[in-house]
Amino acid sequence: MIEGQQIFLLMVVAGVPAWLLWKRRDDLLVRWICLTAAIDVLGAHVLVNLPSTRVAGLMVLPSSFTALSAMRVSRAGRALWWYVIWLGILGIVFGFLMPWPTEGLDRLPTQTAEGRAVIYFVRRVADISLAVYLARYLWKKRQPQRFISLFVGGTTIAAIGGIAQSTTGCDLYALLTGTPELGLDYRMRGLNYEPRGLGLIAGQGLLVCLALWGRQRSWKWLALVGIHALGLFVSVSTSGLFVVAAGLVPLLVLDAATRKSVMVVCAMILALWGAWSYLAPRNDFADSWSENVGLRLAAEKTGTAPQTKLEELALHLDIFDAAAFVFLASRPAMLLSGAGPGMSGLASTDYLPSADVFQWVDAEGAGINTVPHMGLLRELCDAGLVGLSLLAVFLAASGRALRNLSAFRRERAAEWQLARVVFWIMTAVYFVQGSPLSAAPSIFLAIGLAATWLAGVPAGSATAKMAGAMRPAILGGQL
Repeated sequence: MIEGQQIFLLMVVAGVPAWLLWKRRDDLLVRWICLTAAIDVLGAHVLVNLPSTRVAGLMVLPSSFTALSAMRVSRAGRALWWYVIWLGILGIVFGFLMPWPTEGLDRLPTQTAEGRAVIYFVRRVADISLAVYLARYLWKKRQPQRFISLFVGGTTIAAIGGIAQSTTGCDLYALLTGTPELGLDYRMRGLNYEPRGLGLIAGQGLLVCLALWGRQRSWKWLALVGIHALGLFVSVSTSGLFVVAAGLVPLLVLDAATRKSVMVVCAMILALWGAWSYLAPRNDFADSWSENVGLRLAAEKTGTAPQTKLEELALHLDIFDAAAFVFLASRPAMLLSGAGPGMSGLASTDYLPSADVFQWVDAEGAGINTVPHMGLLRELCDAGLVGLSLLAVFLAASGRALRNLSAFRRERAAEWQLARVVFWIMTAVYFVQGSPLSAAPSIFLAIGLAATWLAGVPAGSATAKMAGAMRPAILGGQL
């Protein structure tokens, strides 16, 4: 890693949002956040990963804390508040009072139980702070389609980055950050840390573009659908396929008016993919897809020796998810409480099923050093069923508010229906597969929070009182 480039990136990561906040350029800051939520290249690694989105989230923390405190009178606000408190309690317990052991593991201080407790808790706080800031912006502007389009702008740049790498052969991420090239000839990452990251963000952008195209039927959105589909294709990411499959469910269920047109476009994309894969005289991307999907889905990996049916089932998952799955199934008490923020790697290393493809964990000697990529497993490992229940309360309250806004409110009802669809798309995507580096979940949290503030309810109700309490906090902050 080239130290000079990381120092420059750190200056960009911290300097740009700080300057925009100082100048009160909220529109530009939201554009910056939506861009950096979609690409990883605008992030520094100095001891720990420092994505620009999370740095911005920490910078707006004082005003976001005030806003979140004011909205605790709502069910959604209380759920998020107690979720943060629960994570903090688990971090203290499993990071300091009863820390997960690291004996025999070659880990940096940031990878010990104490280090991970602090770093991952701060990351979660930054994500929620960012969501509150974006929700306040959406509360003020009341233009959900414009907000969603800004996020699509970021995902489009990410997809174009992958396409550019496949065309030129230049690893843009390595060039701009000074990190080593991955050496994957037919798996592109573009401006993201790894091909999986590109596949995940391109898949999310593809789903949102499908929702937008179903409403507007313009060539612009159809072209963006094609760009995202091509970005997903060159990433050769099985995780990206899981994302699209998960997001299509709420898209087709909740959006009956656009269901037929969306299905037609999806069928066209699949037909073009299939035709190109089978008719091209030499198709290394098709071979790469076949190998990647086969390796990911097959339980009989080379050198496997599953001891139980549980391990055999876990071998269908990737390494981080497999270890977490066996850990939770083997220790039901942890399923209830969780192992603490970011602690799943330390807790689950001893539960990793045996397979040749997983042997690099023993070779490096550090154990599993990241969290599960499946959002559901990640939440269960971090906060258990207690934390997951609090998130369920937030999602239910947000979904109800979005339904009210789209069904009973004349002003921008169609836009709030779009926001409702995007909210559930990104929720489904997060719980099925998500990059730990990405702050994209802050987008759907922001939509849900804004909806709970704006939903029309009878005067005197709890939500009406919350809206009155929130007004000075919202207008008194950066916005």
